[in-house]
Amino acid sequence: FEYAYTCDKLRADEFGGGAVIIRADGVEYHSTHTIVREALSEKSLPKCTRLMLTIRDREHGLLFWNTDTGFGDLASATLFTEQEAADFDVPIAFDEPEWLACPAGVP
Repeated sequence: FEYAYTCDKLRADEFGGGAVIIRADGVEYHSTHTIVREALSEKSLPKCTRLMLTIRDREHGLLFWNTDTGFGDLASATLFTEQEAADFDVPIAFDEPEWLACPAGVP
């Protein structure tokens, strides 16, 4: 789970929070300070070369385009190259579809 220390006025280096990961073999605690420090020390991720077509849905949040079944969950999203996205005939939907870069680590 995640948690946050909040305040009514944002001040540099005074916001905090973190995450607790509970697993069968133990509990891990991560503070925002540690998360930021580790993220800055890692090598940058390769640029994402895949895009997904998304729409916003009040009930389900983001929905992702699948060429066989239409809009649905992230796991079934069709991934497009930049050229495929440029050539794709975007479907008409109840919300304006938008292209979104795939999450890090997705091919």
